[in-house]
Amino acid sequence: MLEFSVCGRSLCGIGKDAKGQNMIVMWNLAEVERGMLTVTAKAHTDVDVIAAALDPVDSARLVTCGHDNVQLWRVRDGSLRCCSVSLRGGQKRAGISDVCYKTTKETAAGVTIYVSCLSGEVVRIDPDLAAVTSVQSLRSDPSLVESRRPSSCISITAMAASASLFATTSTDGFLRFWMPDFSRVLIEVEHEEPLLQVVFTQDGHRALVSTAVGSLAIVDVATDSYRTLLRAHTDEVLDMAVSEDLLGTVSADGTIRIWSLETSQQLYDFSISGEVPCNISFRSSSSEFACGFLSGRVTVFSVPQAKALTELKQLRGQITGLAYCAGHEGTLCYCDQFGTITLYRTSGTGYRLIRGLPNAVYRHLELAPNALVVSRNGSHIACVGPSEYVVTVMDTAALNEVLRIDVSSVKLPSGAPYPALDTAQQVAFLTSASSHELLVATSGSRLLRFDAWSGKLLAQLQPVHTGACTAVIASVDGRYVLTAGDNCIKVWDSSLRTNVIPQMFIGHSSRINSLCFTADGASLVSAGDSVFYWSFVRSREQKSLDSNDVYRKPELQSNAASLSVHHLIDDIPCRDISTSLNTRTAELITRQGNQRPVTPQNFRQAFEQKEEKEEGKQFSVPKAKKHFKKAMKQSSLAQRRYTALAGQAGLKLNSVIGFNGNSRNNVVWHPETGLFIYTSGCVAIVEDLKDGTQRHLMGHVEEISTMALQHDCQVLVSASGSSGAAACSQMCIWDMQSLACRTVLSQHRTDVQSLDFCLDDRFLLSVGNYQDPKIIIWSTYDWTVTMTTHASYPVHTALWNPFRSCEFMTVGEQGRMTFWLLEENHSNRTLAQLSMHEPDVPDELLYNKLGNVVHFTSACYISDKHLCLGTSSGRLALWDTTTNICIMHWIADESEIGVITGRSERLVTGSQNRLCLWDAAGLTQLSDSSQTLPKVAVSGDMELEGYVTTANFDSALVMGIVGTDTGTLWYINWSENVHIRLVSSHRDKVSITIYSEIF
Repeated sequence: MLEFSVCGRSLCGIGKDAKGQNMIVMWNLAEVERGMLTVTAKAHTDVDVIAAALDPVDSARLVTCGHDNVQLWRVRDGSLRCCSVSLRGGQKRAGISDVCYKTTKETAAGVTIYVSCLSGEVVRIDPDLAAVTSVQSLRSDPSLVESRRPSSCISITAMAASASLFATTSTDGFLRFWMPDFSRVLIEVEHEEPLLQVVFTQDGHRALVSTAVGSLAIVDVATDSYRTLLRAHTDEVLDMAVSEDLLGTVSADGTIRIWSLETSQQLYDFSISGEVPCNISFRSSSSEFACGFLSGRVTVFSVPQAKALTELKQLRGQITGLAYCAGHEGTLCYCDQFGTITLYRTSGTGYRLIRGLPNAVYRHLELAPNALVVSRNGSHIACVGPSEYVVTVMDTAALNEVLRIDVSSVKLPSGAPYPALDTAQQVAFLTSASSHELLVATSGSRLLRFDAWSGKLLAQLQPVHTGACTAVIASVDGRYVLTAGDNCIKVWDSSLRTNVIPQMFIGHSSRINSLCFTADGASLVSAGDSVFYWSFVRSREQKSLDSNDVYRKPELQSNAASLSVHHLIDDIPCRDISTSLNTRTAELITRQGNQRPVTPQNFRQAFEQKEEKEEGKQFSVPKAKKHFKKAMKQSSLAQRRYTALAGQAGLKLNSVIGFNGNSRNNVVWHPETGLFIYTSGCVAIVEDLKDGTQRHLMGHVEEISTMALQHDCQVLVSASGSSGAAACSQMCIWDMQSLACRTVLSQHRTDVQSLDFCLDDRFLLSVGNYQDPKIIIWSTYDWTVTMTTHASYPVHTALWNPFRSCEFMTVGEQGRMTFWLLEENHSNRTLAQLSMHEPDVPDELLYNKLGNVVHFTSACYISDKHLCLGTSSGRLALWDTTTNICIMHWIADESEIGVITGRSERLVTGSQNRLCLWDAAGLTQLSDSSQTLPKVAVSGDMELEGYVTTANFDSALVMGIVGTDTGTLWYINWSENVHIRLVSSHRDKVSITIYSEIF
């Protein structure tokens, strides 16, 4: 966030440094007009900051607030010094929302600080005393006609002050203007959407308010008038289209907006519930436009009638390209992420399907939203496909293929082959009075120009952009080519001569998704994080360069065209991305019957003494089935191996049949996104459950033992053991967007038994197997080790507390379990400390009927205070995590409990040949002082083949995917009481295969 002083000579910036720590910087703007910007002071802080304000009287002072803190800052001797304001407990619990200054004569400093709370309280602070002077609770005024409801407390989200007024925004959507003493409301303005911020103009006569739907409005207090300044998207703009005088945009916020190019004002707003638009194209008449959605839906809208006209054939996946064909009135083409092109033509008042062509476009979402491009006269369309190496040109009459170009075979100007296999990324038509050409941007940062009739290569240019080229377009007269990449726009001469340097224009802060010229070619529109409207200035002269021109001034090295920002149509509101730091201190854990409190200091002393003994200790092979035991290897890697370059391999893996039932927790299923991953040997398989297509994550050389997925589904971690080729185990970090391996972690000497991400995905927990039960906590910020220790027993299961981000627990052999607490040091991550506590286990739970010690094999947090634990003897136990006491336990099965998953009052357990659904109503209300225990009953029971090794269910525990050690994956539906086999495999080595044409 940024804050200017009233005098305009100071600027305060608050954000995060490279290590993720909050930082405050003060700049001196006195000589900024002469190009001099100096840092006055800067400081780091451990507390969270959600709002800040500069003192209107003394610009060397400022105040910041977090959700539970208020800090006073002052610049002195080149440094920022801080003083905390002591707040009452109620104000901390209620949550602070904003802070502001108000000039006054009542204090020596000439100002008073006001802090707003979500509870409706306004706290007044004297900056000289750094103390609270008064607290006032605000209530709505029932006397106002606009309120029409009884007086109630107001949950304040933002606040601003002028010399004579206060303005507040609240969660009920009201903007209120108050008397200086908050005695009554003067003006009340209701909005349909939540409000984000309010500020006064310098004279205090008007206030600017922003809303959550991206609009800005001005309220004139003197005239009691309201005027909307602009409207904007609140998320990334995915695509746009231009007609004669209209601009259409679609955004990830779910809205379709139509703008006037002349006034830059929004005219219409369309949306379909539950759908996200991703493509848009205008019909040449401008009265209609078509829109494609992420679900594969395509809808035609009428602009004058402001309604949907018709629904076209829905494809299987996201629409990646959509275009009306100019010159062929009513012809519409679109394609989806699975490569199917559909051609429609208007017939009377409706649309008639002409042809559908499957597998015509390369299957890649990176082609969106420009997977299809149409020639200027509308007679031809071009696309990348059917493979990434080929560009295909088809006619728009019936999608008949006209030309096919293989870009991978294009050689360098010297005649030498390109050093890497090149693929096509973006395609565009270049049409002039004398030629009809095709432009292709490739992954090798090349821009190729072909004759669109013969396919002959006319020119090539390299490099175009450092990263991927996201959009290519030619000017209306065909003299210039514009490319988007690296968050910038480059203007090239259409001849692609290497001695003409392009002009580069910046303004976007992220990927540019689309470029489009207006009908007259005088303006350019670019869309991405926002929409920019550029004036395209063309000059008659062009300057070429020879080898002596390299050191001339930049303006002499550019080509003749230039861009200037006309104005911004869409300005996305800034969001505060600072996260609250967890300042919760460790609770004291006290055992009944042992009155000595177990504090983090006691934890640490016991922990340091035990770690010295446990490191290097040898354990026997665990008897519990839950523990991963590597399959016997009957082969080894070749000593001499050849790895083909990317795209040059003679063999490509298409599909894998089978599931590794020997691994543990090696299935990932995310119900909301449909992401489904399982392992077979050293390969992780990403499978589409709709059509069975597979993608493969290949990087391990040993059997994958377990996997874990981040909560945001962006990163997957898979682990395998050590071998002759890998001295340590391998933990591969996979980017789930690109399916590429970011990095490989190697710290465990043996196989990894368990992996788990914490609640906010900041830490990854990994635990080794019985040969080396090492516990490592990784920082997902840079994948470095935050903390490491050794368990005193072989660990079977380790998991983070899903309700408290810095707590985790482990269970294992000989009835051992441990609760762990990670105490962070936000100023220095290397100084983090790990505390532990091993609770007492009741004898009736610890021993079986024969008097032998059982093993704890599985665990699951079912609420913020309760943990359910499974044993090798088939018992389930409920623990109170606030006191670390076992509340109750019962016999659930005759065999070992391998898997537990639960949500509130429902539990699913998996054991040998059995899967059970438990009705556990009342368990989450129990405590260690409860006198009566609820009844726990089985509400569902299924027989499966083998020992259950992994289970993934939706949030309601109705549907799930379960794996067993027989190599079988099952689809489970408790509401229909069915289980369907998804994947089957052999349990041992496959010795021979036979192929038959019959099957």
